[in-house]
Amino acid sequence: MLEKIDLKEKVTHGEKSFPLCVYHSKSDTNHFIGYHWHNEVEFFYLNKGNVIVSVDSAPIEVHAGEAVFVNSGQIHSGHLHYSTDCEFYAIVFNLNMLSSNTIGDCQNRYINTLMNKKYGLPQKYSKTSDWEIDILKQLKQIIHNYLNKVPGYEMAITGSLYTIISQLIIHNKLIISNHARDEGLHNYKRENFKKVLNYIHTNYPNKIGLVDMANEINMSQYHFCRFFKSMSGQTPFAYLNDCRINQAVLLLCNSDRKVMDIAFDVGFTNFSYFIKIFKQIKGCTPSKFVMLKGI
Repeated sequence: MLEKIDLKEKVTHGEKSFPLCVYHSKSDTNHFIGYHWHNEVEFFYLNKGNVIVSVDSAPIEVHAGEAVFVNSGQIHSGHLHYSTDCEFYAIVFNLNMLSSNTIGDCQNRYINTLMNKKYGLPQKYSKTSDWEIDILKQLKQIIHNYLNKVPGYEMAITGSLYTIISQLIIHNKLIISNHARDEGLHNYKRENFKKVLNYIHTNYPNKIGLVDMANEINMSQYHFCRFFKSMSGQTPFAYLNDCRINQAVLLLCNSDRKVMDIAFDVGFTNFSYFIKIFKQIKGCTPSKFVMLKGI
């Protein structure tokens, strides 16, 4: 069955009493994280490799031992960069877990402002300063405590999150003010981009023209092409082909359907063109891909 998805994650991260989850993943594929977003915030910690993480169309080069912060609702994705594989952890949590009526003014001054997006956290964390090194240590400690789950691990993780925020406040007021005007414009672009991404992922098996994608967000075809390229770094049709080929890979890996049938299932109307695009994106033909994967 073909996958038609809403790119907004609806999965519950963690439990209601402790809304935090740590995901561990390894990848040897170029586009290892497709575009998606969620209501929770996230720290992406790279343990191995070199990757490009895109957050709201801004590419961030990340090396092993570095981390990236992704705010609630931000569109993010990732691909390998000068690396053949990678290993990473995603710490995904709801900021509500830091809310408390017992911490008084701190709640209003710091936690509430983060939850209301009046302020944001720095996006990238390297090993270039003491405060960044301290925060990276806290992130590694969160990962360790979550994976081992010794009694009291929830308190230890919550304490680490408070420590991270306090470090950012103490060191040069590193919690960043979000300017309302700029944020409003960016939100508008972000929501339009989400609409067209969901449109593509819902309709990729069908014939999709430029006018169809542009109409989805009420733009002219000219302005839509410029908008899409500015947000993704790709043309609309290059992204559509990526989407179709990735769905073809899922069918190759999880079904015994013929390659030609799969090509037509994911929206290609010309089998030779499918083979050409598959080879451009995956570096080999579908038949060789199946052989290399041992399917």
